[in-house]
Amino acid sequence: MFSVALPALRKGFRMEADLTAWLVTAQSLPFMMLMPLYGRMGDIFSRKRLLIFGIIVYLAGTIVVMVATNLPLFDGGWGVDALLGEQTRRNSDLDIVVKHKDVPRLTKLFESRGYVEIPRDDSWECNFVLADESGHEVDVHSCTFDAEGNNIYGVPYSILCGHTHYLR
Repeated sequence: MFSVALPALRKGFRMEADLTAWLVTAQSLPFMMLMPLYGRMGDIFSRKRLLIFGIIVYLAGTIVVMVATNLPLFDGGWGVDALLGEQTRRNSDLDIVVKHKDVPRLTKLFESRGYVEIPRDDSWECNFVLADESGHEVDVHSCTFDAEGNNIYGVPYSILCGHTHYLR
């Protein structure tokens, strides 16, 4: 599956061939390292049950990606902590990047949950902070892209350079 997607990944992310080769290694290495665990789980739960479970998880993930075509992009320390599975530092807020046209809907959603905008000197319609009474903060960044994926309005978010399909 992964090999079939490589040309599209390379084109979509504008990657060089050497980086694409590293992606193959990065995808294969965990699979090979966990192979003994898969074997043991197959012995414990039966290979048939393990296969059915894997198919169900794969289908569930596929359905989520198909249905959720407009997922926001989360960034910052929380993203790193989520990948590592532990808190590595104190994070004061959650950074989120959305299409500018979705800001009113996002703001309404957070306001319905008790969040209000916190006035700051650098706040503007494309970058502002929402907080609740418990001190939870969400740093909202918004962008507008043209048909080629160039940021034409909003926060010049460097993580999205060449990867604007996340917000399409």
